[in-house]
Amino acid sequence: NTDGSLTSFPFGAAAGLPHAAGACAWTIADTKSDTCRLLLRAENEDVLAVSGRFAIAGPRILIEHPRSGDTWISGQTATVAWRNLGDPGPRVSLRYNTTGSATDFPHLLAAGAPNTGSFSLTAPDTPAAACRLRIVSDTAPDIAAVSDVFAIVTPYFVITSPVERACLLAGAIETVRWENMGFTGDAVTIRYNTTGDAIVVDGSNRAW
Repeated sequence: NTDGSLTSFPFGAAAGLPHAAGACAWTIADTKSDTCRLLLRAENEDVLAVSGRFAIAGPRILIEHPRSGDTWISGQTATVAWRNLGDPGPRVSLRYNTTGSATDFPHLLAAGAPNTGSFSLTAPDTPAAACRLRIVSDTAPDIAAVSDVFAIVTPYFVITSPVERACLLAGAIETVRWENMGFTGDAVTIRYNTTGDAIVVDGSNRAW
């Protein structure tokens, strides 16, 4: 059925199958619904089973990346990945937003991209904590998919040593370590304070 009923099954799928087969091939009919169920019943006995709800759909696009919690770094290469259910068409367009909206996508990432299942791009310089991406078929605009919420951030550093609450001996030589997350500029400067302040007050670096 296509209505999720536990008692009514108006559509035939197969008959006369040997019970020991355990499987059969089924050509899915064009009865699109998100609330289908299947009944398996012995023909001459009251032995039956009803499946959980499943969907029968036309062509679809399913986004695999970005996923919830993913982060793009502005200026760095990011890859959008998806898979096709059926044939949505040879080309797709990619748009995104920085609001987390599931319906409004004002920013274009790519138009007429080949529908190959992946597309690499330079992450835009629009940092935001709640972004979404939409992929839409150029052939059939009603075939589209919206990603989970992800973030776009500017390049940054992560200091890995010294760690929180480390105790450094005055006069000793210690190694400062960091990870570069997308920064491509000039050389860096290392400064320190003795107050525990974590933010530079202004361009004069008076806090440091």
